Amino acid sequence: MGLIAAISPIPGILISSFAGAYSDRKGREKLLTPALVIFATAPFLYLFVSEPWQLIGVRFYHGFATAIYGPVAMAVVVNVAGARRAEMLSWFSSVTILGNLLGAPLGGFLLTRLSAGASPRLTDFHLVYGVVAACGLASL
Repeated sequence: MGLIAAISPIPGILISSFAGAYSDRKGREKLLTPALVIFATAPFLYLFVSEPWQLIGVRFYHGFATAIYGPVAMAVVVNVAGARRAEMLSWFSSVTILGNLLGAPLGGFLLTRLSAGASPRLTDFHLVYGVVAACGLASL
């Protein structure tokens, strides 16, 4: 379980700095769009997971979205914020943390409701990721 949880940040370690440098040279949109596509498509891959080991590949793929989106989105904030860069980066960071904070409890609440208090079944997890996938597509 530790490996599954730890796999998602690895793409960030490997490519975040390259993504930021590439966006400086080629433009932010060239990387924001692919990152958003990964964010929107990754939840659909969870629907095909039936064994814990399959999560490793899906979480690794999902990690690329954050690895690309994070530094490029922060660069966009810096570009548009002008003299209020630090304040706007703080807001960006706070909203990101808030999203991470709310996502897990909301997913857990939905799982609990779907399973009616019993142990969640695989289909319950798939339904939660179906909701997440729909939200990802709406964001894209």
